[in-house]
Amino acid sequence: MNLLELHDSRVTLRSAQRVLASSPGFANVAGAEPLFGEAARQVARLHPRQNFHQFWQQLSLDPLAIKTKTFRHHADLAYRHLQLLTQEQELGAGVLVATPASYTRAQLSVLLGILKPCPFRTLALIDHGLLLAAASEAPDCIVLDLQLHQAVLSCYREVDGSLQREKLSQIPAAGSLALHDAWSSVVADAFLQQSRFDPTHSAETEQYIANQLPVWLAASARSGELQLEINHKGSSFQARVTYDMFCERSKTLYARIARELAALRTADSGLFTQAGHLALPGLTAAFPGIQGLDEHAGLLAAERYRELLLKPGDSPGFVSRLPLATQPAAAAGAAPARQPTHLLLDHQAYALPLGRTLAGEPAGQSDLARVLGLPGWRGSLVLQRGPRGVLLEQIAGDLTCNDDPATAGCWLKPGDCLQAGTHQLLLISVE
Repeated sequence: MNLLELHDSRVTLRSAQRVLASSPGFANVAGAEPLFGEAARQVARLHPRQNFHQFWQQLSLDPLAIKTKTFRHHADLAYRHLQLLTQEQELGAGVLVATPASYTRAQLSVLLGILKPCPFRTLALIDHGLLLAAASEAPDCIVLDLQLHQAVLSCYREVDGSLQREKLSQIPAAGSLALHDAWSSVVADAFLQQSRFDPTHSAETEQYIANQLPVWLAASARSGELQLEINHKGSSFQARVTYDMFCERSKTLYARIARELAALRTADSGLFTQAGHLALPGLTAAFPGIQGLDEHAGLLAAERYRELLLKPGDSPGFVSRLPLATQPAAAAGAAPARQPTHLLLDHQAYALPLGRTLAGEPAGQSDLARVLGLPGWRGSLVLQRGPRGVLLEQIAGDLTCNDDPATAGCWLKPGDCLQAGTHQLLLISVE
């Protein structure tokens, strides 16, 4: 089964836990040939009036505010983006399309019209948040989705044996673009204050900051602070930024989401998001107890419900609930799988803390090497108790797991070995 995730920050096509294609929801028509995906994102600040990045969120047949020779409305842009994403893929097994939880009935109808001429068979449409909720294996959960232009909180609960969405809250101007603008302003302010250079006065330097920002965020998370340099018109300008500065600038946006979350959450509600979001500056501090789901979680959940989703029919339907009874149950009388309870370091066992950082806050605020005595290694990791045991939720710094590069979102079991520089951290289970 192939899974197409229509997430505007990155439309992704998956098969058998492998990413076939991935492309952010950007289009640019400044040149002779329209650009889509990463190529369009890389020039968005250079040609703002010819740039489009709302066509997946505002999917409709309404005329575009800015007329183009090729595209009439957002549906045209979405169709062309989808064509480019799938044209070189072998999709004979059909495609399950995961839609944003925020889509209306009218938008789902437009989407079906877009999918009909596509050269692949659409198996069904399903709420992407529902797939993630099913993957969490929690009967009462809230999924935080950071789209380009908004944050979406979707609440899923068990009703009559099925998992279904009960409530939805959309927080406009609180998505990934707003966060990136906030972090870009940290950089711009630092240059203005420290070098008397305003990078926002030039489209080229604005675009340079936008393109470099993910690299700078990751580097500052590892080292705590970073020296930046921008070359403009033959002059070189420098500024220092810290990871704390990025975290601080995020707080206002996270607070808006947290207020909406408080209105939805019950004492039993778990909060989940895609594991990649956990590395965003300040997010885990703003939402204590939030758990990350592996990037392939939606596909794994779809495979679990394969028989339900592959029902024959002339036209694809929309799946809005999943029966919990189809989830695999432990064999009667079988002992539950052992889970890690301690971390063994130099013959000393440390009880695994649940729902908080193993060693203070993320890198840049507190250092794992200082707390646990790991000289030569700067970094941090977050371990979280989840439905399948202990989750390696967030990583900053070089870390391997069983000799392979460690990735956020993987589940740990007794016997797994984390290597931090020259130091081995063994996961064990103590009765």
